[in-house]
Amino acid sequence: MLNNQRYKKIHKIKKKYIYNLESNFKINITSSIQMANPKNIVGNQIEAVRRVITKKTERFCQIKMDFKPNIPITSKASGVRMGKGKGKFKILILRSNIGQMLFKVYCLNPNLKKILISAKKKLSGKYYII
Repeated sequence: MLNNQRYKKIHKIKKKYIYNLESNFKINITSSIQMANPKNIVGNQIEAVRRVITKKTERFCQIKMDFKPNIPITSKASGVRMGKGKGKFKILILRSNIGQMLFKVYCLNPNLKKILISAKKKLSGKYYII
């Protein structure tokens, strides 16, 4: 036996498929979710949409997001008197404009539009799928 072999945890080896879908594949399906009206989007909603897309495309896709939720929202607890500071940090939001691309997805799945429609339901407001 090798040195300390019996105490090491044995891991399953996963095959990692790393594709640059923009350049390597000739048949490339590209779709995106675009804003229809200005809205504040919470960071949890963005993460929920990303999870739905990766789950339904079985991780054979590339998702591009050119933004991050960067505006902190603070609030005080109910029943607290005025003064004594701004309050505790609550959530991060993203202020988006009309026509802003939220997600750009490169994928080989022919049902990509249906997947994006189901992912769009996690967001509040109006969005276009292009």
